[in-house]
Amino acid sequence: MSRTGFAGVVLCGGGSRRMGTDKATLGEPPWAHRVAAALEGAGCDPVVLLGEPRGHGSAPVRLARGAWPVVHDARPGSGPATAIADHMATLAAATPEPGPPGLVVAASDLPALTDRDVRRLVSACPPDAWSAYELDATVQRSLVAVGPEAVRRIGTGVVRQHMSMKELLGPGAVLLEPLRADSVADVDR
Repeated sequence: MSRTGFAGVVLCGGGSRRMGTDKATLGEPPWAHRVAAALEGAGCDPVVLLGEPRGHGSAPVRLARGAWPVVHDARPGSGPATAIADHMATLAAATPEPGPPGLVVAASDLPALTDRDVRRLVSACPPDAWSAYELDATVQRSLVAVGPEAVRRIGTGVVRQHMSMKELLGPGAVLLEPLRADSVADVDR
């Protein structure tokens, strides 16, 4: 495994209202761990699981049993874009010059994600923008690579609660066609 200059974050928060159960902890190994392994296998370092401290039942305990640290949302219930922006702010503040790493953000409901999918996304990501897969003419924002300059810009900007991923990331993405649609489509799609 080679380092990519990108960190990784797996989104594990949220109410899972459409699925009715905590997606991050489904399966064996849990879906969140499968996604984290794909990010790590692609060279992302470090990789963390990002979620709400209250979790769903034993979700935080089950996720903490993995090899990846669980980082709690600073503003639980504010949505994934807010959690990501807060994480980017932490990266930007904690990283001396030349600045923060790029960041691969993946939802926990991508259990078929592979390290190859992540590597393709990272290699297409410009330093000042982001990349994603496009599936059926829809940008898949549940898996994005954000370049280091964009991480700094977003992490030092003003982010409002309940902002959408589309608003957070802005225009200008590099869009790729997936090699296999099922590996980059979220399960509750």
